[in-house]
Amino acid sequence: MRKALFDAFALHLQSLDLPDMRLFTSSDGPGLGQIRRAAGVARIRLTGRPDGLRPGGFETSLQCCAARNMNTATGKPAMRPLDWMELEREYAQYDERSRAVLNAALDECRAQQDATALALCRLCCADTDLLFAIIDFVRRNHPAGRLSDAGPNSRTSLAVRKALAEALARLVEGDVARAEQYLRTGIDNMLYAAGAERAESNVDVQRLENLADQIAATRSAQTTAAPAVQYAVTVD
Repeated sequence: MRKALFDAFALHLQSLDLPDMRLFTSSDGPGLGQIRRAAGVARIRLTGRPDGLRPGGFETSLQCCAARNMNTATGKPAMRPLDWMELEREYAQYDERSRAVLNAALDECRAQQDATALALCRLCCADTDLLFAIIDFVRRNHPAGRLSDAGPNSRTSLAVRKALAEALARLVEGDVARAEQYLRTGIDNMLYAAGAERAESNVDVQRLENLADQIAATRSAQTTAAPAVQYAVTVD
């Protein structure tokens, strides 16, 4: 059943056009990833910021921007154009890494490297949460309420990505029922919180529901295929 479930996930992830990533592991686990890009390959860190920098001594540019002194006229952080450019660059980095590690997590699942797969699923979820936080910060503080990538329209794809990472982690743990639940109800809750509609025209939600149906069918087939217990009847 495990192989069939991961195969179903693989078919779904192919539709998302996720970047390929090669892991470089140490005794502490995966520390670097090599991502294929159109212009070649790039190495990214799997802890902290993908580029390894600490803007202003902070873990992220978002933290650095949030810590800025308030503009007394607007009541918002005193942001310069350069700050917005850096925040947009950070968004792109975390977006790329979250997509790549989700793809790599499935590869590790199929290679039966469960501990690494779980770590990558958690990283995908953490990166997605940061992307949501950047979108919220931009909405509250940017004059236009959005950047080119970090805007309200990105919320649906992020919600889908996090639901997939959560569900894949549950499959690795062997909890197929919870994996299905994350796909069926988790995505609805996240889309509702994001203000997105769950409509028949929402292709992302339809694809998740199809994946949940496949998982349910595989689990049902496995249960049905279980051998029946034979009882001997003794007649006195």
